[in-house]
Amino acid sequence: MNFRTNAIVAAGTILLSCVAVLAPTASASALGTSKPLSAPVTIKSGTTVQPSLKMLGWLNTTSETAVSDSEFRADLAVTMRPGDAIKDVSYQYDLTKLPEAPFITASRVSDSQDSIDQVYSVAKTQTGRGTKIVYIAARGDSWATSKTEKVAPKIRVTLESGTVLYGEMPMQVVSTSGDEESRRPVINVPWDNVLSGQPGSVGKNSQYAWGNVVDDATTTLPGGRFYVDALSSRRSAAAGCDVTDQVTYQWVDSQNNPVTSQKQIGFKSHESGWINSFLPGSVKFEKPGYYKLLAWANARSSAGSADCTGVAMDPTKMSDAAQIGSVFWDLPDAIGPDTGATGKSTLAVDSKTSVPADGATAHRVTATVRDSSGDPLPGVTVKFSAPSGKLSADQATTNASGVASVELTSDKVGTVTVTGTVDGAPLNPTSVQAEFAEIHDLPTPLVDPRVAVAVLIVAASGLWLAVLGRRRKQLAKRTGN
Repeated sequence: MNFRTNAIVAAGTILLSCVAVLAPTASASALGTSKPLSAPVTIKSGTTVQPSLKMLGWLNTTSETAVSDSEFRADLAVTMRPGDAIKDVSYQYDLTKLPEAPFITASRVSDSQDSIDQVYSVAKTQTGRGTKIVYIAARGDSWATSKTEKVAPKIRVTLESGTVLYGEMPMQVVSTSGDEESRRPVINVPWDNVLSGQPGSVGKNSQYAWGNVVDDATTTLPGGRFYVDALSSRRSAAAGCDVTDQVTYQWVDSQNNPVTSQKQIGFKSHESGWINSFLPGSVKFEKPGYYKLLAWANARSSAGSADCTGVAMDPTKMSDAAQIGSVFWDLPDAIGPDTGATGKSTLAVDSKTSVPADGATAHRVTATVRDSSGDPLPGVTVKFSAPSGKLSADQATTNASGVASVELTSDKVGTVTVTGTVDGAPLNPTSVQAEFAEIHDLPTPLVDPRVAVAVLIVAASGLWLAVLGRRRKQLAKRTGN
């Protein structure tokens, strides 16, 4: 046997020895080696959220040169600990000095609709598990810039505990002065008492459209509280889009989801003053919540046709709308989850694909508990159930994000239906399905891939030594050594 043959045999012997040592005695399922997901983190009952301020709605279109200038409206929700309270509410009055404009303080009154100027009132106080939410309706004067631009004044709320919270009110200032071609129509928001006694009005002042509080869902609000109007752009007939004799309006919820279809209301085109354009009919909503009345000012040309895109407010764009009214509708005194088949508290399974039915690989089932406004609720107990499979726990408590989750495993192939409930009420959807698939055995490799690579390296080294030895022999014959 020559040198090369000896090297090859030696390498082969090493390889076979490694196979004999490393080959398992029984086959194992490659799919069955998955580790279960880590256990869900739960928050102890009574968890308290950090104080926060949520802007619900505000007057987001104004103009210095129109009669709708100098007006401020804002509705907000302040979340705090149960023992805390509102100490001060203030806002940036002068929009020409932003972002460093000073804050002006609003006085607290029992009902902001009975007052004008810088005031605020508490529309509703809700208490819950370690949490209190105070809903505020504020109003007052403001001062806008003399040009069309985007600004973002702030509102500030100070709590008795010393916590200071800020909310931002982005708005598009629409001016009817300046270059004729740049002018746009503007939503007309009346101030003080200019509408009192006007035909169709049922309010004590011009600000009744904002901060309406309805505690009884069977009650309706008369449409005469809500004033819909707009001023024309003051463009000439030659420039086109000079007529504004119609406004599109619509009610939406706090998340800007429409709750009514869009409608139009007509009036005589005008550049100053007010036209009596109160909503026809009464207002009523199906679910508790905060609702906003939005409006878009239309535009057309008095002479011929013209494309008024960019001049009129586009009713297909929520960002083009101006809020002109609000209602706190039948808000409960206690903060509770919004459950049921159409509620905002949801149930979900992590994946629509199946996992192995090996009793170890898990699906994660997640419940997100929210109130009627869509805000998360912490410290809420969610109960989970499944007719088969194994849940990591039969209940879990929501964290600060309103989320509670459990894991589901199964050693049987098929579909497992999981339900989640809060205080006996189902979530949305009422159940979810988790799929578990057959375990498929895969051929077990004879050796660990890393060992196989090492063996191949050894074998290659043997071959190289054999070749090197042969060359040395040939060289020795030629040289006679």
